Parts: sequence; C-alpha cells; structure tokens
Amino acid sequence: MQETDGASAEQYRWRAGIEGMLSLGVRTLHLRRARYLGLAKVYFQHVLTAALNLSWIAEWLSGETIASTRRSPSARLVSHAA
Repeated sequence: MQETDGASAEQYRWRAGIEGMLSLGVRTLHLRRARYLGLAKVYFQHVLTAALNLSWIAEWLSGETIASTRRSPSARLVSHAA
C-alpha cells in the first residue's frame, strides 16, 4: 500500500538521499567489503570511511549539493533542441 500524504513523501525523500550516498560509496569506493586482511588495516579502512561520512555530513550542513542527477544523452539532446 502506497502512502500519498506529505509526511510519507518527506520521509521517502530523506531515505532516497541516504540510499544514494550509500550507493555512491559502494560503487566508487567499493565499501561493501574490506579491502585488506588484518585487523589494523581493516580498522584503517573504517577510519577512512568514517572520515568520508563526516565530509558528507559537513557538505549537507553547509547546504552544498554534491551533484545533480545524471541525464541521459538523449534527454540532453532534447533539452538543447527545445
């Protein structure tokens, strides 16, 4: 059952943003699994991941947008033609 009220839409908007950031980390930095063997190296990766998360929070608090949604080449062509 889909919720169509404003509160559900706002909650989904927040969730979509968080899921997008997690997806970005997984796709670009391969954060799904630890890259290294050994507790010290895995700990170091966790520290770097935490630093990345803090930088994302700082950007969000400052109001910066990371990037807009990618547009396909055909959509760009249509917008330039109009």
